[in-house]
Amino acid sequence: MRKKVFRIRRNKKKTLAFLIITAIIFILLGVLVIAVLSKSNKILLKDYIEGFFLQIKSGKFNYGNALKTVFFKNTISMFLIWLLGISLVGIPIIVMYFAFKALTMGMSIASIIYFYHTKGIFLGIIYIVPSIINIGIFLILVYNSLKMSRYLYHILFLHEETNKRIIRRYVNVLLILLVFMVISTLIEVLVVPSIMKLLL
Repeated sequence: MRKKVFRIRRNKKKTLAFLIITAIIFILLGVLVIAVLSKSNKILLKDYIEGFFLQIKSGKFNYGNALKTVFFKNTISMFLIWLLGISLVGIPIIVMYFAFKALTMGMSIASIIYFYHTKGIFLGIIYIVPSIINIGIFLILVYNSLKMSRYLYHILFLHEETNKRIIRRYVNVLLILLVFMVISTLIEVLVVPSIMKLLL
């Protein structure tokens, strides 16, 4: 029994360490992508960022549409990851999505700092707050999804007994993280642009 508990704890630590290392690697890769972009792509990216900041500065930023878009995108992603967690084939897709999330975070922060230099550092720090919350939310969700996939594997192929408490916990994790996602979305769409407006 003790050996089994120890093995479970060790697997949990390995999974968590793997996800954290994956996040760090792909955030750094996102930074590297900005550095190696072609000049034409950098111009396109700069135009996009400047257009976004111009909307904020001029007061034309549509908070309502942005709130709906960001919340819809994040909640759909969360539900998909959660559903993939109850399928054995979903594990590589879950990990790839999490890696892509970290990559885009690194690219976004690096591009702001690259194009706006000293001011970009402050803008990047403000921008990174909801990004850190989001990556934390997805880290917990992905971690629990991988745990659920492993648990289902043990039921289907190792004939272990079904534990309803584990299933309820998996549902509760999604509900709790949805609450944090609402908070993160409100910060990202309402608070961050308002603070950025003061620096632009």
